[in-house]
Amino acid sequence: METKNNSFLGNIILKGKLITLTPLHIGGSKDKFEIGGVDKPVIKDPVTNYPYIPGSSLKGKLRMLLEFAENAVKESEMKKGEYPPSND
Repeated sequence: METKNNSFLGNIILKGKLITLTPLHIGGSKDKFEIGGVDKPVIKDPVTNYPYIPGSSLKGKLRMLLEFAENAVKESEMKKGEYPPSND
């Protein structure tokens, strides 16, 4: 029987450049909508004002891909767009 060891082993720092091949939207939320306002605000760095992808978004996507690769998520659940899978 295989057991899983979920102990923390250390940090990994990844540096690189991401190039999107399809449109990408990582957005924030506004508490209220205004007439003529932006309905899908983009998260921007407060210093440079450039759009950026939060680490939590990358972490979630990488986790999902690793779980999919390890067959932790069934392909049928991925097709339904249900992630994480419910316990129904």
